[in-house]
Amino acid sequence: MPNRPVKARTGSINLDAISAELNQGRFKSVLKQVKPLLKDKAAPASVANLAAIALCGLERPRDALPMFKKALTQDPTFHDARKNLAQTLILMGQPDKALPQLDYVLAALPDHPEVLYLKAQALWSTGRLAEAETCLTSAIDLAPDQGRNYNLRALIRSAQGQEMEALTDFEAALQANPNDVEALVNISQPLARQTRHQDSQAVITQALALAPQHLGANLRQAALHIEQGDAEAARQRYRQILAHTPGQPEALEHLALLSKGEEAQALLAPLHSALKVFSRASEDRARLNFGLAHLARLRQDLQKFASHLSRANADMAGQFAYDCVADRHQTKAILQQFPLPSISSSSSSDTSQRAPTATSAHQLSNSERRAIFITGLPRSGTTLAEAVLGAHPHVAPLGERAAAGALLRPYLDAAHPFDGAAQQDFGEAYSLRLPDLPPEIQAYSDKMPENYRYIGYLIKAFPKCRILCMRRDARDIALSMWQAHFSGQALAYSYDLAAMAERFNLHAEMVAHWQRLFPEQILSVRYEDLTGDIEGESQRIAAFTGLNWYPEMMNPGAADQPILTLSATQVRQKVHQRSVGGWAKYAEMLRPFLEGLDPALWPEMRAS
Repeated sequence: MPNRPVKARTGSINLDAISAELNQGRFKSVLKQVKPLLKDKAAPASVANLAAIALCGLERPRDALPMFKKALTQDPTFHDARKNLAQTLILMGQPDKALPQLDYVLAALPDHPEVLYLKAQALWSTGRLAEAETCLTSAIDLAPDQGRNYNLRALIRSAQGQEMEALTDFEAALQANPNDVEALVNISQPLARQTRHQDSQAVITQALALAPQHLGANLRQAALHIEQGDAEAARQRYRQILAHTPGQPEALEHLALLSKGEEAQALLAPLHSALKVFSRASEDRARLNFGLAHLARLRQDLQKFASHLSRANADMAGQFAYDCVADRHQTKAILQQFPLPSISSSSSSDTSQRAPTATSAHQLSNSERRAIFITGLPRSGTTLAEAVLGAHPHVAPLGERAAAGALLRPYLDAAHPFDGAAQQDFGEAYSLRLPDLPPEIQAYSDKMPENYRYIGYLIKAFPKCRILCMRRDARDIALSMWQAHFSGQALAYSYDLAAMAERFNLHAEMVAHWQRLFPEQILSVRYEDLTGDIEGESQRIAAFTGLNWYPEMMNPGAADQPILTLSATQVRQKVHQRSVGGWAKYAEMLRPFLEGLDPALWPEMRAS
């Protein structure tokens, strides 16, 4: 709708001039000029739209919503206003309400790349990743020079374990604009997952040179310091962030986790002040309570420790719900695809499945290298086990890789048979997603804990692979998980103690099934044994995986490769048993979990 001078009670106002001011960011001036027109029935719908945009610019999105709706009441075909309304709803965390608005516009303008981009954002926020990717592909076909479409599709592909495709998209975004700071920040982590650690640092260095105060670039630089084992540099970076952006939740949370003594307690005031700003249930408020919980534990204030953790996890549970019924159903569906053999057939063993012998890996391809999958519940010692293997000169520790889960999704409910052809396709697709490895590498490790659900598929696709199943006292795991901030939907069960017990029981049931079915390829490793006898257990792991043992495997914390998990700081310490049995001090806090744990599946429960 073209803007034109509007005759109002206060005189003639030129909407083109007001729009120009809006583009210059003069939001207060715009709001002051259009306010007298809002009650004028003769004023066009664009007046309310301008008012709403100005309110959004003043960070008053809730006040903007009625203005957008007023514009649409005046003119339901005002597609720009409807698009602006949808964008505001997405920014307010209401993507489900934005989708009908975007579908309305797309019904009239099906080839509108900006609306397709917004719909992809909304779909991504509601967890509908495949649909979001389809929207972005359409937007890219319509506007191949728009870098943000590639950037968002890369984020979505990365979330689905499509690391190589994500990198290709990030590179396309940077080709469209080499100085796209958001793309530079976003590509850093996928580069690190492909073991391109120097490139991962280089793009953040470039981003900070372009925008020294960019929040995302600074947060990623701090995370890189942690991954590289430089806690002091990380603390310094978080302090710089807070000096520029006081009360920033992520910086406060991590600084609290990295600090001790007086420095840690000095964070109490800014954490509490930030809580007043982030008063609504959100992940930001959860971050602040996780930080306060850590400070309470340092003071040995168990009551406040429990209280802050309860609030933090309640906020996370409100954002990401756990469906225990669906989880139980999928567990059953997976196990039914891998039935246990009869007693007569299970007595014979296939010698080809025994531990392989060490071989030269000269010029081996990724598909020929030995795959070692380290599985278990989060916080069960998977990172430590990988660090032990990673200290071996011929093993590449690749960290947590989402590829297996993403590629296996179509087969989990048996809708698609995981037959010979599917096994080959999966194996090839997984191998293609691995980074380029040096010729001396004999084996690589994938330590995604949740791969315990897929052990049957992994062994069928990689007959020579080895599986390490980490086992740890469930109560110590629960304590560790309850005080850890796991972001996103994947570990939603960790935000509720009763739900956590339900998931732990399913885990124990699945692992017992796999161990009965594939005893030759699965090694159970107890965290308590690994930390208590690192020499003996590292030798046992090496023998099982067909590797020569090296003394360096007894000192995994000395390895210099970056660690990309929550355990990065702990693993760099000398192997210890300080956390073994730590749950007992917090038994009352953990009571809903303890009452839900099945002692038949967790025999250590009967021993104490």
